[in-house]
Amino acid sequence: MLVVLLTALVLPSRYTSHLKLLVKNERESPLLSIGDQTQAPRASSEVSDARISTEMELLTSGELLRRVVTQTRLDTLSKYSHYPPDERQEAATRDLRKALTVAPAHRSNVIEVTYVAPDPNRAAQVLSTLNQLYQQSQQTLHGTPGSYDFFKALQRSTESALNTAESQMAEFRSTHHLVALPEQKKSLLEHIALLQQSVAISQAEADKENHETQSYSQDASSLPPTVETARRSIPNQSSTQALASTLVGLQNRREEAATRYQPGDRILTDLDAQIRVTQAAIAKAESTPALEVSNGQNPALIASQTELVRSRAGFAGVTAQTARLTAELKGSQQALTALDASSSGYDELNRRVESLSSLLVLYQHKTDEAYVGQMLDQGHFSDIAVVEAPVVEHLATFPKRGLILLLGLVWSLALSLSIVAMLEHSEPRILTQLDLELALGIPILLALPRTLQASAMNDESRGLYLAMQRNAPLADLELL
Repeated sequence: MLVVLLTALVLPSRYTSHLKLLVKNERESPLLSIGDQTQAPRASSEVSDARISTEMELLTSGELLRRVVTQTRLDTLSKYSHYPPDERQEAATRDLRKALTVAPAHRSNVIEVTYVAPDPNRAAQVLSTLNQLYQQSQQTLHGTPGSYDFFKALQRSTESALNTAESQMAEFRSTHHLVALPEQKKSLLEHIALLQQSVAISQAEADKENHETQSYSQDASSLPPTVETARRSIPNQSSTQALASTLVGLQNRREEAATRYQPGDRILTDLDAQIRVTQAAIAKAESTPALEVSNGQNPALIASQTELVRSRAGFAGVTAQTARLTAELKGSQQALTALDASSSGYDELNRRVESLSSLLVLYQHKTDEAYVGQMLDQGHFSDIAVVEAPVVEHLATFPKRGLILLLGLVWSLALSLSIVAMLEHSEPRILTQLDLELALGIPILLALPRTLQASAMNDESRGLYLAMQRNAPLADLELL
């Protein structure tokens, strides 16, 4: 028991500091990519065992522990003074890893970190430094430091390239008199299609008018200019009177010519012939009734001529319209050819402008995301929350002296009882006078009670009694 007591007093006191960290899935880590995907797939709120194991490995990583040793100057303790200077940090890191206990709490997302040290202030300082450096490493490992500057530089370079491309596009449009090439080409193609359709329709109308003109011309040439509109039979009295008057005049002229010319002259013979013809006509008129016939313009001829004029005018108009549409179609086709010639350069510039515009929007979005991430990093927002910060605990956790003393007492009693039992079983026991005679090998002469007073005995009996009380050796008993 004395040894246990000394051990309990000599053992140095050790103090334990505690740190509890909660692992969450509240902050998503963005993907550092220049593609369209800007965010990692959303993770579930449940924290997996692999995530807990990962964070435990990060807490006990060699680099992190070396930084803790350096910042807390554990390698300058006296117990490492016998190590070479270049081995002190490794020895302190090794001892720190041994004294550090990292374990997950039962059925929870909490990681418990404990550290044992002979100084309570040092234990709390080491865990505080470990927590601080671990939180900083979270920003490096799970965050994207420098992404804001990276995407900001990309945004500026893309914006400069876009301004250059837009200037080139404006110059190209001004040189080739373009406003919006795709819209112009589309409008021009639609206009050409309409012109082609109009030219086809106009040519069809021209052919129609030409055929109608030829048809009406043939009809007009074959039709008589007048047609009989009315016919009646009347007495031929007016004709007879007119012929009679003519005959009288011819006869008078004959009588007058006979006085001037010879009977065989031509004038007389002509007048005689006229007189005979007139007399024959009078005779015929008197014997034949007069037939009165009324004539008028042919309406079919008039209609044909009217339609002919109309068709000729229509043909001339349609021909002029076709010529105009054909010329306009040719000009539009030439303009389309010019647009096609400048289409390759325009398409390349337009493609570059659109690509740079989309990239600029993407980089602006990523710059905003990176800025938010940087602000979160500066605000120390992470998926690791401190549930219980390390504090200085002045109550030693080792050694538990009360427990050691209790266990020492129990152990001492058990050991003592064991020794007594062993001695009891290893030496002969004398319970009766016969056992004593057998043990001594001599007969018993006298048995005295323990309560016998010494004054009641003589000198010899007194000496024997005292020797027996003192457990004198057997040889002394035999001597007595």
